[in-house]
Amino acid sequence: MRLLFLVHRFLPKHVGGAEITAYETAHALAREHEVCVAYPAEVSMPSYESWDIEGDSYQELPIRRLISAPPDPKDPAARHNIYNPAGVNALRACLDEIQPELVHIHSLGRLSAAAIWELKARGIPVVLTLHDLWFLCTRYHLVNIDGELCRGPKGGRQCLLSECYQYLPDRFDPFEKPLSAAALESAPMPGAATQQRSLGWRALRGISGPIRGLIPPAIKERAKQQYSPAPDPKRAPVPAPLWLPFLRTQLMRETLAEVDLLISPSRFLRDRFVEHGISPDRIRLLPNGIAANRFGEASKRPHTGLIFGYLGSLDAKKGVHDLVRAFNLMRPEEARCYIAGPLGGPYADKLQELSTNPSLTFVGSLPPDQVPEFYRDIDVFVLPSLCYENSPVTIHEAYWTGTPVIAVNAGGMAELVSHERSGLLYQRGDAEDLCRQLRRFIADPDLVPRMREHLPREASVTEVAATLLTWYSELVARSN
Repeated sequence: MRLLFLVHRFLPKHVGGAEITAYETAHALAREHEVCVAYPAEVSMPSYESWDIEGDSYQELPIRRLISAPPDPKDPAARHNIYNPAGVNALRACLDEIQPELVHIHSLGRLSAAAIWELKARGIPVVLTLHDLWFLCTRYHLVNIDGELCRGPKGGRQCLLSECYQYLPDRFDPFEKPLSAAALESAPMPGAATQQRSLGWRALRGISGPIRGLIPPAIKERAKQQYSPAPDPKRAPVPAPLWLPFLRTQLMRETLAEVDLLISPSRFLRDRFVEHGISPDRIRLLPNGIAANRFGEASKRPHTGLIFGYLGSLDAKKGVHDLVRAFNLMRPEEARCYIAGPLGGPYADKLQELSTNPSLTFVGSLPPDQVPEFYRDIDVFVLPSLCYENSPVTIHEAYWTGTPVIAVNAGGMAELVSHERSGLLYQRGDAEDLCRQLRRFIADPDLVPRMREHLPREASVTEVAATLLTWYSELVARSN
Protein backbone atom coordinates (compact mmCIF):
# COMPACT_ATOMS: atom_id res chain seq x y z
CA MET A 1 0.00 0.00 0.00
CA ARG A 2 0.93 3.63 -0.47
CA LEU A 3 0.52 5.29 2.92
CA LEU A 4 0.86 8.93 3.97
CA PHE A 5 1.36 9.92 7.61
CA LEU A 6 0.48 13.48 8.68
CA VAL A 7 1.94 15.00 11.85
CA HIS A 8 2.17 18.62 13.02
CA ARG A 9 5.96 18.48 13.61
CA PHE A 10 8.67 15.92 13.05
CA LEU A 11 12.07 14.60 14.02
CA PRO A 12 14.88 15.42 14.52
CA LYS A 13 14.12 19.04 15.38
CA HIS A 14 10.99 18.27 17.37
CA VAL A 15 10.87 15.26 19.69
CA GLY A 16 7.51 14.47 21.26
CA GLY A 17 5.10 11.60 21.70
CA ALA A 18 3.22 12.11 18.42
CA GLU A 19 6.43 12.61 16.45
CA ILE A 20 8.11 9.52 17.92
CA THR A 21 5.03 7.35 17.39
CA ALA A 22 4.54 8.55 13.81
CA TYR A 23 8.17 7.82 12.95
CA GLU A 24 8.40 4.42 14.64
CA THR A 25 5.13 3.20 13.14
CA ALA A 26 5.97 4.51 9.67
CA HIS A 27 9.44 2.97 9.89
CA ALA A 28 7.97 -0.43 10.83
CA LEU A 29 5.44 -0.33 7.97
CA ALA A 30 8.03 0.88 5.45
CA ARG A 31 9.66 -2.56 5.44
CA GLU A 32 6.87 -3.83 3.21
CA HIS A 33 4.91 -0.77 2.07
CA GLU A 34 5.45 2.67 0.54
CA VAL A 35 5.27 5.15 3.42
CA CYS A 36 5.84 8.91 3.42
CA VAL A 37 5.55 11.36 6.33
CA ALA A 38 4.36 14.93 5.71
CA TYR A 39 4.31 17.81 8.17
CA PRO A 40 3.81 21.60 8.05
CA ALA A 41 6.86 23.84 8.30
CA GLU A 42 6.37 27.56 8.83
CA VAL A 43 8.81 30.01 7.22
CA SER A 44 8.71 33.68 6.32
CA MET A 45 6.77 34.01 3.06
CA PRO A 46 5.21 36.85 1.03
CA SER A 47 1.65 36.35 2.30
CA TYR A 48 -0.55 34.29 4.59
CA GLU A 49 -1.71 32.26 1.57
CA SER A 50 1.84 31.53 0.31
CA TRP A 51 2.95 27.89 0.24
CA ASP A 52 5.53 25.46 -1.11
CA ILE A 53 6.47 21.79 -0.75
CA GLU A 54 9.91 20.34 -0.09
CA GLY A 55 11.06 16.72 -0.28
CA ASP A 56 13.61 15.16 2.05
CA SER A 57 14.18 12.02 4.10
CA TYR A 58 14.85 11.09 7.72
CA GLN A 59 16.57 7.79 8.55
CA GLU A 60 15.78 6.63 4.99
CA LEU A 61 12.08 7.44 5.47
CA PRO A 62 10.69 9.80 2.76
CA ILE A 63 9.26 13.05 4.13
CA ARG A 64 7.53 16.09 2.65
CA ARG A 65 7.61 19.48 4.31
CA LEU A 66 4.42 21.43 3.69
CA ILE A 67 5.76 24.96 3.79
CA SER A 68 3.50 27.87 4.63
CA ALA A 69 3.61 31.30 6.20
CA PRO A 70 3.04 31.55 9.97
CA PRO A 71 -0.49 32.60 10.99
CA ASP A 72 -1.25 36.28 11.26
CA PRO A 73 -0.50 37.26 14.91
CA LYS A 74 -3.73 39.31 14.90
CA ASP A 75 -5.74 36.30 13.80
CA PRO A 76 -7.05 34.21 16.74
CA ALA A 77 -5.35 30.82 16.81
CA ALA A 78 -8.65 28.95 16.68
CA ARG A 79 -9.49 30.41 13.27
CA HIS A 80 -6.16 29.11 11.99
CA ASN A 81 -7.04 25.72 13.52
CA ILE A 82 -10.14 25.54 11.33
CA TYR A 83 -8.73 26.55 7.96
CA ASN A 84 -5.13 27.25 6.96
CA PRO A 85 -5.28 28.04 3.22
CA ALA A 86 -1.54 27.76 2.58
CA GLY A 87 -1.26 24.47 4.51
CA VAL A 88 -4.18 22.94 2.62
CA ASN A 89 -2.75 24.00 -0.76
CA ALA A 90 0.60 22.42 0.13
CA LEU A 91 -1.22 19.25 1.21
CA ARG A 92 -3.03 19.14 -2.14
CA ALA A 93 0.30 19.21 -3.97
CA CYS A 94 1.60 16.44 -1.69
CA LEU A 95 -1.46 14.27 -2.34
CA ASP A 96 -1.14 14.79 -6.09
CA GLU A 97 2.46 13.57 -5.91
CA ILE A 98 2.12 10.66 -3.47
CA GLN A 99 -1.35 9.42 -4.47
CA PRO A 100 -1.83 7.63 -1.13
CA GLU A 101 -4.35 4.84 -0.73
CA LEU A 102 -4.81 5.79 2.94
CA VAL A 103 -3.76 8.67 5.19
CA HIS A 104 -2.98 8.20 8.89
CA ILE A 105 -3.11 11.48 10.84
CA HIS A 106 -1.19 11.78 14.10
CA SER A 107 -1.79 15.49 14.68
CA LEU A 108 -3.13 18.45 12.70
CA GLY A 109 -2.01 21.55 14.59
CA ARG A 110 -0.85 24.23 12.09
CA LEU A 111 -2.29 22.22 9.19
CA SER A 112 -5.94 22.79 10.24
CA ALA A 113 -9.04 20.63 10.30
CA ALA A 114 -9.59 21.48 6.63
CA ALA A 115 -6.93 18.84 5.83
CA ILE A 116 -9.53 16.17 6.67
CA TRP A 117 -12.11 17.86 4.45
CA GLU A 118 -9.65 17.75 1.56
CA LEU A 119 -8.89 14.07 2.12
CA LYS A 120 -12.57 13.12 2.23
CA ALA A 121 -13.31 15.19 -0.88
CA ARG A 122 -10.82 12.94 -2.67
CA GLY A 123 -12.35 9.77 -1.26
CA ILE A 124 -9.18 8.81 0.66
CA PRO A 125 -9.71 6.67 3.81
CA VAL A 126 -8.58 8.55 6.92
CA VAL A 127 -7.26 7.07 10.19
CA LEU A 128 -6.70 9.48 13.08
CA THR A 129 -4.75 8.70 16.26
CA LEU A 130 -5.80 11.01 19.09
CA HIS A 131 -2.53 11.95 20.78
CA ASP A 132 -3.90 15.00 22.59
CA LEU A 133 -7.05 17.07 23.09
CA TRP A 134 -6.55 19.53 20.21
CA PHE A 135 -9.95 18.75 18.69
CA LEU A 136 -11.54 19.83 21.98
CA CYS A 137 -9.13 22.56 23.06
CA THR A 138 -7.34 25.27 21.10
CA ARG A 139 -4.62 25.07 23.78
CA TYR A 140 -4.22 21.29 23.20
CA HIS A 141 -4.25 20.16 26.85
CA LEU A 142 -7.47 21.37 28.55
CA VAL A 143 -5.46 23.66 30.82
CA ASN A 144 -6.70 27.26 30.81
CA ILE A 145 -4.67 30.46 31.07
CA ASP A 146 -4.99 30.34 34.87
CA GLY A 147 -3.29 26.93 34.94
CA GLU A 148 -6.53 25.15 35.90
CA LEU A 149 -7.67 21.82 34.45
CA CYS A 150 -10.76 22.03 32.26
CA ARG A 151 -13.32 19.30 31.54
CA GLY A 152 -14.02 20.46 28.00
CA PRO A 153 -15.48 23.20 25.82
CA LYS A 154 -19.17 22.66 26.76
CA GLY A 155 -20.15 23.62 23.25
CA GLY A 156 -17.74 26.58 23.35
CA ARG A 157 -19.16 28.30 26.44
CA GLN A 158 -16.31 27.24 28.71
CA CYS A 159 -13.72 28.39 26.17
CA LEU A 160 -15.36 31.82 26.09
CA LEU A 161 -15.57 32.16 29.86
CA SER A 162 -11.98 31.00 30.36
CA GLU A 163 -10.77 33.52 27.76
CA CYS A 164 -8.60 30.89 26.11
CA TYR A 165 -9.30 32.45 22.69
CA GLN A 166 -7.76 35.80 23.61
CA TYR A 167 -4.15 36.74 23.12
CA LEU A 168 -3.48 36.88 26.84
CA PRO A 169 -0.32 35.49 28.46
CA ASP A 170 -0.83 32.76 31.01
CA ARG A 171 -1.89 34.23 34.33
CA PHE A 172 -0.47 31.15 36.05
CA ASP A 173 3.08 31.71 37.32
CA PRO A 174 4.71 28.33 38.06
CA PHE A 175 7.45 30.01 40.06
CA GLU A 176 5.18 32.04 42.32
CA LYS A 177 5.71 30.81 45.86
CA PRO A 178 2.49 30.23 47.84
CA LEU A 179 2.38 32.05 51.18
CA SER A 180 2.62 29.93 54.31
CA ALA A 181 -0.19 29.99 56.87
CA ALA A 182 1.92 32.22 59.15
CA ALA A 183 2.63 34.66 56.30
CA LEU A 184 -1.05 34.83 55.39
CA GLU A 185 -1.97 35.65 59.00
CA SER A 186 0.60 38.45 59.22
CA ALA A 187 -0.08 39.91 55.74
CA PRO A 188 -1.55 43.44 55.85
CA MET A 189 -5.19 43.87 54.91
CA PRO A 190 -5.69 45.35 51.42
CA GLY A 191 -6.63 49.02 51.21
CA ALA A 192 -10.19 50.18 50.55
CA ALA A 193 -9.49 50.92 46.87
CA THR A 194 -8.00 47.50 46.28
CA GLN A 195 -10.92 45.85 48.07
CA GLN A 196 -13.39 47.75 45.90
CA ARG A 197 -11.60 46.73 42.68
CA SER A 198 -11.37 43.11 43.78
CA LEU A 199 -15.05 42.97 44.78
CA GLY A 200 -16.03 44.52 41.45
CA TRP A 201 -14.19 41.90 39.40
CA ARG A 202 -15.47 39.08 41.61
CA ALA A 203 -19.00 40.39 41.01
CA LEU A 204 -18.43 40.17 37.27
CA ARG A 205 -16.96 36.66 37.64
CA GLY A 206 -19.99 35.71 39.77
CA ILE A 207 -22.56 36.31 37.03
CA SER A 208 -24.21 33.08 35.92
CA GLY A 209 -22.57 31.26 33.01
CA PRO A 210 -25.19 31.87 30.25
CA ILE A 211 -25.45 35.59 31.05
CA ARG A 212 -21.69 36.03 31.42
CA GLY A 213 -21.27 34.35 28.03
CA LEU A 214 -23.01 37.32 26.42
CA ILE A 215 -20.40 39.78 27.72
CA PRO A 216 -17.88 40.59 24.94
CA PRO A 217 -14.34 39.53 25.89
CA ALA A 218 -13.03 43.05 25.32
CA ILE A 219 -15.45 44.38 27.96
CA LYS A 220 -14.46 41.64 30.39
CA GLU A 221 -10.80 42.49 29.87
CA ARG A 222 -11.51 46.19 30.38
CA ALA A 223 -13.29 45.34 33.61
CA LYS A 224 -10.33 43.28 34.79
CA GLN A 225 -7.98 46.14 34.03
CA GLN A 226 -10.23 48.56 35.96
CA TYR A 227 -10.45 46.28 38.98
CA SER A 228 -6.81 45.22 38.88
CA PRO A 229 -4.48 46.77 41.51
CA ALA A 230 -1.90 47.42 38.76
CA PRO A 231 -3.50 47.69 35.28
CA ASP A 232 -1.19 46.70 32.45
CA PRO A 233 -2.22 47.96 28.98
CA LYS A 234 0.13 45.46 27.32
CA ARG A 235 -2.11 42.62 28.50
CA ALA A 236 -5.09 43.82 26.46
CA PRO A 237 -6.06 41.05 24.05
CA VAL A 238 -6.78 41.01 20.35
CA PRO A 239 -10.54 40.40 20.69
CA ALA A 240 -11.82 37.19 19.14
CA PRO A 241 -15.36 37.10 17.77
CA LEU A 242 -17.87 35.81 20.31
CA TRP A 243 -18.99 33.13 17.88
CA LEU A 244 -15.53 31.68 17.28
CA PRO A 245 -15.32 29.13 20.16
CA PHE A 246 -18.83 27.88 19.33
CA LEU A 247 -17.97 27.56 15.64
CA ARG A 248 -14.68 25.75 16.33
CA THR A 249 -16.34 23.29 18.71
CA GLN A 250 -19.12 22.47 16.24
CA LEU A 251 -16.79 22.18 13.23
CA MET A 252 -14.31 19.98 15.08
CA ARG A 253 -17.12 17.60 16.05
CA GLU A 254 -18.33 17.48 12.43
CA THR A 255 -14.75 16.97 11.21
CA LEU A 256 -14.22 14.01 13.56
CA ALA A 257 -17.43 12.49 12.15
CA GLU A 258 -15.74 12.40 8.72
CA VAL A 259 -12.82 10.26 9.94
CA ASP A 260 -13.09 6.59 9.00
CA LEU A 261 -11.27 5.24 12.06
CA LEU A 262 -10.41 6.94 15.35
CA ILE A 263 -7.69 5.47 17.56
CA SER A 264 -6.95 6.37 21.18
CA PRO A 265 -3.93 5.06 23.11
CA SER A 266 -5.79 5.56 26.42
CA ARG A 267 -9.24 5.02 27.87
CA PHE A 268 -8.99 8.45 29.49
CA LEU A 269 -8.72 10.26 26.15
CA ARG A 270 -11.43 8.09 24.58
CA ASP A 271 -13.77 8.99 27.45
CA ARG A 272 -13.15 12.72 26.96
CA PHE A 273 -14.17 12.47 23.30
CA VAL A 274 -17.19 10.35 24.19
CA GLU A 275 -18.25 13.15 26.55
CA HIS A 276 -17.83 15.46 23.56
CA GLY A 277 -20.43 13.48 21.60
CA ILE A 278 -18.31 10.90 19.76
CA SER A 279 -19.78 7.39 19.85
CA PRO A 280 -17.53 5.02 21.85
CA ASP A 281 -17.97 2.45 19.05
CA ARG A 282 -16.04 4.76 16.70
CA ILE A 283 -12.88 4.90 18.84
CA ARG A 284 -10.60 1.86 19.05
CA LEU A 285 -7.99 1.48 21.78
CA LEU A 286 -4.45 0.78 20.59
CA PRO A 287 -1.14 1.52 22.37
CA ASN A 288 1.59 3.42 20.57
CA GLY A 289 4.14 0.62 20.90
CA ILE A 290 7.84 0.61 21.74
CA ALA A 291 10.62 0.21 19.17
CA ALA A 292 12.18 -2.99 20.51
CA ASN A 293 15.14 -2.73 18.14
CA ARG A 294 16.07 0.64 19.66
CA PHE A 295 15.55 -0.22 23.34
CA GLY A 296 16.59 -3.87 23.30
CA GLU A 297 16.26 -5.89 26.47
CA ALA A 298 15.52 -4.15 29.75
CA SER A 299 18.70 -3.83 31.81
CA LYS A 300 20.12 -1.43 34.37
CA ARG A 301 23.67 -0.18 34.65
CA PRO A 302 25.13 -0.79 38.10
CA HIS A 303 25.47 2.32 40.28
CA THR A 304 25.39 3.33 43.93
CA GLY A 305 22.52 5.25 45.49
CA LEU A 306 19.05 5.92 44.17
CA ILE A 307 18.62 7.91 40.93
CA PHE A 308 15.38 9.58 39.85
CA GLY A 309 14.91 10.99 36.37
CA TYR A 310 12.68 13.15 34.17
CA LEU A 311 12.80 13.19 30.38
CA GLY A 312 10.72 15.52 28.22
CA SER A 313 10.09 19.11 27.27
CA LEU A 314 10.84 21.88 29.74
CA ASP A 315 7.79 24.11 29.86
CA ALA A 316 5.37 25.08 32.60
CA LYS A 317 2.62 22.59 31.73
CA LYS A 318 5.03 19.70 32.39
CA GLY A 319 5.36 20.76 36.03
CA VAL A 320 9.12 20.21 36.27
CA HIS A 321 9.27 23.10 38.75
CA ASP A 322 7.41 20.85 41.22
CA LEU A 323 10.10 18.18 40.84
CA VAL A 324 12.81 20.78 41.44
CA ARG A 325 11.00 22.10 44.51
CA ALA A 326 10.51 18.58 45.84
CA PHE A 327 14.19 17.77 45.41
CA ASN A 328 15.13 21.03 47.11
CA LEU A 329 13.39 19.66 50.22
CA MET A 330 15.76 16.67 50.27
CA ARG A 331 19.34 16.33 51.46
CA PRO A 332 21.96 15.90 48.70
CA GLU A 333 23.10 12.55 50.08
CA GLU A 334 19.59 11.02 49.95
CA ALA A 335 19.39 10.55 46.17
CA ARG A 336 20.31 11.97 42.77
CA CYS A 337 18.02 13.29 40.03
CA TYR A 338 18.65 13.80 36.30
CA ILE A 339 16.43 16.19 34.33
CA ALA A 340 16.75 15.71 30.57
CA GLY A 341 15.21 18.34 28.31
CA PRO A 342 16.15 21.29 26.10
CA LEU A 343 17.90 24.07 27.99
CA GLY A 344 18.17 27.73 27.10
CA GLY A 345 14.57 28.96 27.29
CA PRO A 346 13.16 31.26 30.01
CA TYR A 347 11.44 28.41 31.85
CA ALA A 348 14.53 26.18 31.80
CA ASP A 349 16.68 29.09 33.00
CA LYS A 350 14.35 29.70 35.94
CA LEU A 351 14.35 26.00 36.78
CA GLN A 352 18.12 26.07 37.08
CA GLU A 353 17.93 29.20 39.25
CA LEU A 354 15.31 27.53 41.44
CA SER A 355 17.42 24.40 42.01
CA THR A 356 19.42 24.44 45.27
CA ASN A 357 20.15 20.72 45.64
CA PRO A 358 23.57 19.87 44.12
CA SER A 359 22.41 16.29 43.53
CA LEU A 360 19.95 17.50 40.89
CA THR A 361 21.53 17.68 37.42
CA PHE A 362 20.18 19.22 34.20
CA VAL A 363 21.60 17.07 31.39
CA GLY A 364 20.07 18.94 28.42
CA SER A 365 18.45 17.42 25.34
CA LEU A 366 19.13 13.80 24.51
CA PRO A 367 19.29 12.50 20.92
CA PRO A 368 17.04 9.47 20.33
CA ASP A 369 19.93 6.99 20.45
CA GLN A 370 20.83 8.12 24.01
CA VAL A 371 17.30 7.80 25.42
CA PRO A 372 17.60 4.06 26.17
CA GLU A 373 20.83 4.76 28.05
CA PHE A 374 19.05 7.40 30.14
CA TYR A 375 16.50 4.84 31.37
CA ARG A 376 19.22 2.31 32.12
CA ASP A 377 20.89 4.87 34.39
CA ILE A 378 17.83 5.74 36.53
CA ASP A 379 15.88 3.72 39.09
CA VAL A 380 12.58 5.67 39.11
CA PHE A 381 11.04 7.86 36.41
CA VAL A 382 9.12 10.99 37.52
CA LEU A 383 6.40 12.70 35.44
CA PRO A 384 5.11 15.80 37.29
CA SER A 385 2.91 17.05 34.42
CA LEU A 386 0.21 19.62 35.22
CA CYS A 387 -1.87 18.72 32.15
CA TYR A 388 -3.96 15.57 31.86
CA GLU A 389 -1.59 13.76 29.47
CA ASN A 390 -2.88 11.02 27.19
CA SER A 391 -0.65 7.95 27.18
CA PRO A 392 2.84 9.37 27.75
CA VAL A 393 5.52 7.69 25.66
CA THR A 394 7.96 8.22 28.53
CA ILE A 395 5.91 6.08 30.92
CA HIS A 396 5.77 3.25 28.38
CA GLU A 397 9.52 3.57 27.78
CA ALA A 398 10.14 3.49 31.52
CA TYR A 399 8.11 0.29 31.91
CA TRP A 400 9.88 -1.34 28.94
CA THR A 401 13.23 -0.68 30.65
CA GLY A 402 12.07 -1.98 34.06
CA THR A 403 11.63 1.47 35.64
CA PRO A 404 8.82 2.24 38.15
CA VAL A 405 7.10 5.62 37.80
CA ILE A 406 6.00 8.48 40.06
CA ALA A 407 3.29 10.54 38.35
CA VAL A 408 0.43 12.93 38.97
CA ASN A 409 -2.89 11.36 39.90
CA ALA A 410 -4.75 12.69 36.85
CA GLY A 411 -5.66 11.78 33.28
CA GLY A 412 -3.75 9.17 31.35
CA MET A 413 -1.00 9.11 34.00
CA ALA A 414 -3.40 7.78 36.64
CA GLU A 415 -4.60 5.19 34.12
CA LEU A 416 -1.09 3.88 33.43
CA VAL A 417 0.42 3.98 36.92
CA SER A 418 -1.04 1.49 39.36
CA HIS A 419 -0.45 3.09 42.77
CA GLU A 420 1.69 0.94 45.07
CA ARG A 421 2.16 -1.62 42.28
CA SER A 422 3.92 -0.15 39.21
CA GLY A 423 4.64 3.20 40.81
CA LEU A 424 3.27 5.94 43.04
CA LEU A 425 0.77 8.75 42.39
CA TYR A 426 0.67 12.16 44.04
CA GLN A 427 -1.55 15.23 43.98
CA ARG A 428 -1.18 17.63 41.06
CA GLY A 429 1.00 20.66 41.79
CA ASP A 430 1.88 19.51 45.33
CA ALA A 431 5.69 19.50 45.60
CA GLU A 432 5.55 18.36 49.25
CA ASP A 433 3.43 15.35 48.32
CA LEU A 434 5.86 14.56 45.51
CA CYS A 435 8.74 14.77 47.98
CA ARG A 436 6.94 12.27 50.23
CA GLN A 437 6.68 9.80 47.34
CA LEU A 438 10.35 10.26 46.45
CA ARG A 439 11.32 9.53 50.04
CA ARG A 440 9.25 6.35 50.11
CA PHE A 441 11.70 4.82 47.63
CA ILE A 442 14.61 6.06 49.74
CA ALA A 443 13.15 4.68 52.98
CA ASP A 444 12.40 1.27 51.45
CA PRO A 445 15.28 -0.03 49.28
CA ASP A 446 13.19 -3.07 48.28
CA LEU A 447 10.39 -0.96 46.80
CA VAL A 448 12.02 -0.58 43.36
CA PRO A 449 12.71 -4.32 42.85
CA ARG A 450 9.22 -5.21 44.14
CA MET A 451 7.56 -2.84 41.69
CA ARG A 452 9.69 -4.09 38.80
CA GLU A 453 7.99 -7.46 39.22
CA HIS A 454 4.58 -5.85 38.58
CA LEU A 455 5.32 -3.54 35.65
CA PRO A 456 2.85 -4.09 32.78
CA ARG A 457 3.95 -5.71 29.54
CA GLU A 458 4.47 -3.13 26.80
CA ALA A 459 3.46 -3.79 23.19
CA SER A 460 6.16 -3.46 20.56
CA VAL A 461 5.70 -1.14 17.59
CA THR A 462 5.91 -4.23 15.34
CA GLU A 463 2.83 -5.68 17.03
CA VAL A 464 1.02 -2.36 16.74
CA ALA A 465 1.94 -2.00 13.06
CA ALA A 466 0.53 -5.47 12.34
CA THR A 467 -2.80 -4.47 13.89
CA LEU A 468 -2.84 -1.20 11.97
CA LEU A 469 -2.13 -3.00 8.72
CA THR A 470 -5.22 -5.18 9.23
CA TRP A 471 -7.36 -2.11 9.83
CA TYR A 472 -5.82 -0.26 6.87
CA SER A 473 -6.57 -3.18 4.54
CA GLU A 474 -10.21 -3.25 5.62
CA LEU A 475 -10.64 0.49 4.98
CA VAL A 476 -8.90 0.44 1.60
CA ALA A 477 -10.96 -2.57 0.46
CA ARG A 478 -14.14 -0.79 1.55
CA SER A 479 -13.21 2.38 -0.38
CA ASN A 480 -12.53 0.55 -3.68
